[in-house]
Amino acid sequence: MNSLGLGPVYTDKSSDTAGWLKLFFALPPLPPNEVPGAFAVDIMSNAPTSDVAVKFADYVFENYMYIDVDSKFPPTLWAQPPHVSGAIPRRGLSQSSER
Repeated sequence: MNSLGLGPVYTDKSSDTAGWLKLFFALPPLPPNEVPGAFAVDIMSNAPTSDVAVKFADYVFENYMYIDVDSKFPPTLWAQPPHVSGAIPRRGLSQSSER
């Protein structure tokens, strides 16, 4: 981001581009097969028209969005829904029963 000049833009809380950049953090917890659609619909449909935003989006698309072998880092390498355990911690229950 810094090489494109987006560092100061990202930290500017009043910038629409900063809000748009933060949308990219919503991609990793998605299942890999949903990432390209979310990128296209949720992120690119709201993309700013500035040159640096377009360059950043192109970089992400070319390096992280392809699901086939042409991508350096396809979503199958970095996107995964959070693991939620079905186990309920019992510490609180056992502590209260020991009193």
